[in-house]
Amino acid sequence: MKASSENQLYKRLLGYLKPFLPLYAICSLVNGMALFLVFSSVGVLLREVVGSVSGTDGTGKVWQMVLYLVGIMAFSVISGFALLGFTYIEQKVQANIRSGMMNAYIRGREEAVEKLSHVEVLNRISSDIPACARLTGYYMNGYVFAPILSGSFSLIFLLFVDVRVTLLTFLCAALNLFVVQIASKKQQKKNKELVAGKSGLVKFMQECVQGSTEIRTYFLWKPFEEKQERQLEEIGRKQLQIGKYRAFRRAVVVIVTDCVTIVSLLLLGGFLAGKGIIAFSDVMLALPLSDQIGQMLVAFGNYHTILRIHAPHMERVFEVLDLQQEEASEDGEAVNCAGGELCLRDVSFSYPEQAVLEHVTVRIPYGKKVAFVGGSGSGKSTILKLLLGFYKPQEGKVCLGDTPITAFSKAQWRKNFSYMPQDFSFFQMSIRENIGMETKPDTEKIEKLVKSLGAESFILGTGNGYEQTLGQTKESFSGGQLQRIALARGLYRNAPFLLMDEPVSALDTENGEIVKRAIEQYGTDHTVVVVTHRLELTENFDWIYVVEHGRIAEQGTHRELLEKNGRYAGMWKSQMER
Repeated sequence: MKASSENQLYKRLLGYLKPFLPLYAICSLVNGMALFLVFSSVGVLLREVVGSVSGTDGTGKVWQMVLYLVGIMAFSVISGFALLGFTYIEQKVQANIRSGMMNAYIRGREEAVEKLSHVEVLNRISSDIPACARLTGYYMNGYVFAPILSGSFSLIFLLFVDVRVTLLTFLCAALNLFVVQIASKKQQKKNKELVAGKSGLVKFMQECVQGSTEIRTYFLWKPFEEKQERQLEEIGRKQLQIGKYRAFRRAVVVIVTDCVTIVSLLLLGGFLAGKGIIAFSDVMLALPLSDQIGQMLVAFGNYHTILRIHAPHMERVFEVLDLQQEEASEDGEAVNCAGGELCLRDVSFSYPEQAVLEHVTVRIPYGKKVAFVGGSGSGKSTILKLLLGFYKPQEGKVCLGDTPITAFSKAQWRKNFSYMPQDFSFFQMSIRENIGMETKPDTEKIEKLVKSLGAESFILGTGNGYEQTLGQTKESFSGGQLQRIALARGLYRNAPFLLMDEPVSALDTENGEIVKRAIEQYGTDHTVVVVTHRLELTENFDWIYVVEHGRIAEQGTHRELLEKNGRYAGMWKSQMER
């Protein structure tokens, strides 16, 4: 990645730091000043000791040395308090980024959100956000800003001692900076590979957890275990390589900054002291300050090194934050669309590399029950998402009567819909709240709905009934029971339009009939649109569309389609013979 890209990412990240800049500036100044005072106090102490021993310089008073020691401890404490401020800032920045990522993902356009799995997003929230937040807290300050401040103060102070000593320190630090940058570029590449490897491992582990039954059934634990071991070994190799580069950097700092600089200063100081130009005790003052000057120059290199290492984390965070958003708005008065006809007019929709629907035209009169049937991947579920406004067609229009749905805000439009997706979700709330999906659900209405769907007995059997937290007991329910709770949620809203994707896929025949009657009852004064493979659900529907390869292959009533003896009739006969 180019340095300009890294800087742009970091500049965006600093936007989250902006509200805390005054506190950050104060903490940075305190931390940098404390570092300088600690090292300058050490330098003064060394000068006094050497001067006192040699008898050529210094006051030699014990009480002054003690005072310097007290000063060192005091400034160390001050630096520690600055750490509390950085910790507070880092936590706030982390919380704000986390909130932004969640909002961006929840409000993202459907086709953009679908590119990232739930696990991948959670992995980025748990791993990449903390890595990014470090760049706004003590980590960045400790490696970059504090050394620069302390080094600047030390440089000014050291210039008053001797210019030649200052120049020598600069040369040693510059050599260190050059060598360190070579290792940092290699570390950046390996760090990016490591981040990708860890993300892949999390996805694989999720697959293992979700597919544990299949793994046990087909005795796959051995190959899966070997695959996991290979991934862990690869991650371990990359971590070891990164560790080597870090060790190399530290070795360079120790050898060049500590050894070479100290030896060089002692030799130069001894030469100048022998010539009577400076006192040798002043060289003792320069030693700890030269370390800070060296660290200052290294800090400029650390800045780019740290950005290179953290660039993959910033990229992954901003990829979620930059998800294309819906044009959602809560503005506008509520619009009751009851009585309107839903239409798709010559609609085509495709993903970047796959056409889904081609020139589809359908009419869904109000108060009718309409079904879309067909094979998997034919585009049925996409039609529901187009009706909800989750997708925008590349061609054609989705309308209510003659009015394109783009004339409504998202909030105005979707308040007229209830939607039961095939992969429904429940939240860490009571069963009552999961059905009502509002602040104060109508308990009487919920109980009536649940009873009509034959779900009352197993809900009351949980112990706490409707107040049982669903997230804690979800595993104790069967797929069919959960499906009926999800259907109760869809019916509760009493919206003009009810859209359902495979509402009876997990139900047995008996419970399927109960749900079928509930849907037919709801459809007497509402519009019901269903996507299903189970054709017994559509037998009494007003109109059926057969979708094949993104087009409407057949349409008509159940009786009419059977008489045509086409695709629908073949599907019906196949299911009835089972």
